[in-house]
Amino acid sequence: MLRIRASGRTVAVDLQLLGLGASLLPISGGSQSEDEGWDVYPQLRTLRSQLKSDLNHFTNLSPDVYEEWRNIRSQKIKEWYKHSAALRIYLDEQELAHKQELDAQEEEVKARLISDGWPAKDIEPSQANLSKWKKITRSHGLLQSSNWSLAYPELLDILNMSRDDTQNEGWKARYDDRVTLLHVVAGDIEKSLPLLHRVAIRSGSDLDPVIPDRFPLATDILTAYQDPRHRDTFHPFPSKSELHEGPTIKELLARDLDIGGFISLLKESRTLVRRVIEEWRLAIELKLVGMLALGLSEFEDNWLHPTNDDQKIRAPNPRDFFYDQTDSLGDDNTIPKVTVLYPRPDGSSTTDVSYLPPTTQILLRADSCFIWNGESVYYPKMSSLTGAAPWFSSRVLSPTSKWQHMNGIMPDVRGSSISRRILEDLGRPDATHAEFVSTGPIFKCGRCGDPPTNWEIMVGHYRKELERWGHAQAARNEGLSSLVYNNPHDLTAEPGSPLVYLVTPGEARESRRMNYERHADRRFCDLCSTIGLEPESYLFLPGNTDCPLTRHLHEVHSEYEPIGPSLRRDLGNQGLGPAM
Repeated sequence: MLRIRASGRTVAVDLQLLGLGASLLPISGGSQSEDEGWDVYPQLRTLRSQLKSDLNHFTNLSPDVYEEWRNIRSQKIKEWYKHSAALRIYLDEQELAHKQELDAQEEEVKARLISDGWPAKDIEPSQANLSKWKKITRSHGLLQSSNWSLAYPELLDILNMSRDDTQNEGWKARYDDRVTLLHVVAGDIEKSLPLLHRVAIRSGSDLDPVIPDRFPLATDILTAYQDPRHRDTFHPFPSKSELHEGPTIKELLARDLDIGGFISLLKESRTLVRRVIEEWRLAIELKLVGMLALGLSEFEDNWLHPTNDDQKIRAPNPRDFFYDQTDSLGDDNTIPKVTVLYPRPDGSSTTDVSYLPPTTQILLRADSCFIWNGESVYYPKMSSLTGAAPWFSSRVLSPTSKWQHMNGIMPDVRGSSISRRILEDLGRPDATHAEFVSTGPIFKCGRCGDPPTNWEIMVGHYRKELERWGHAQAARNEGLSSLVYNNPHDLTAEPGSPLVYLVTPGEARESRRMNYERHADRRFCDLCSTIGLEPESYLFLPGNTDCPLTRHLHEVHSEYEPIGPSLRRDLGNQGLGPAM
């Protein structure tokens, strides 16, 4: 009699009855006790190992002896395969018989439970209790009286827990169905809501920016700002999780109704759901306006010099276009005329923003700025127009018109203060963000030679330049540098030197063409790098005293050396860095 481990259990096999004798190979290739496992599946690796061992022994024998050994060994291997196959068949039959025996025992257990009053539908264990159920119902000798009396209480506990699990799963499935129906109704309400505003641009000349083919990314950026698909702005709308947070919606979902009953309830509650959404939006706006007010009251910054007027949050003026709409259609020599339309309660549109709630009016201002994920964002999108580093002028545009979330949003006090200064300088202190961002890249810095850009990047440009000046001043005050670093981007008004002025699309196109086509002639300022500032590249035109690099050297570092055709060499040690 030999005990063999197979399929996770040990079985006793009479080798003589199987006709196998004792010719099976042990797993280890050596002698084996009857309590150890035997390999019941052919393992070529084991055979080859033994063959190699024997081969080493016969290597030095005569060819006849070696050939005889090979024949004997081959015959043994064939017999081993045959015996292993017979043993596998035997074990499979034993396994099947054992499974049938356990299945019959489990059915007998269920029959006894049913006779004790358990409904048949409640005798199926839940997935969480299945392994424990199987372990008990398939244990050896369970149906014997002594064993049954011990196992019966455990089986009852399993069935009670399983019934609770089944009821909970059923309730959750019905709850999920109610949630799905609620989202369908909420989505229908979202589609029925009027737009927050629609931007109309009368001049189409700036829709075709002229950029060299080797700069396709720049073309995409400029075109995206004028893409008609992104001119409509929607009200913020709660996410699924935000919609479920309110007590009213929680109460609706807690009603354990069937599908038909819940559909009827939703039809009756549609107005209620819409009011919940409107209350959620009002709460969001109040929170954001509170952020702005708190940020302005706590903000102190030497280089912005806030005045009392800065502490006021004002609603935008109804005058929401740059020039009289009665003007003729613009062309390359006319600044685009932008109109922002707002919905009236009767469904019509108006340019008068006063039809919107006061909180909405405040949040739509061009100087109502927030920060999310390190970048400047504006209501109601609250997600950045760009996807790269903040305040960098070549960021990749990825417009969105949907509300994102409140997580991580903070007031951008510096951005708001810079925006307010520029708006006052332009004579539009109450302008909306929608109209300014829709005009495209027509904003030209009045303090340096940078090319025209869009509204948001212009605000970021002033922020960056002021931060660089602050860094230089700190290094000078700490005695770490004697570098002259003037502040031409100071926000104090200077007669004849506006912070920003508007250019026509034709002028903007020409300026961009010059910058992109002369891309290879951009240089870094070595003087800035000496105090640890991140290198900035400037367009360099030899012999041109008004090119961005020479203006930077003159206005920021007070470098007034004679400038001639050999500027590249003459200023090599006076601020002219290597070519890009």
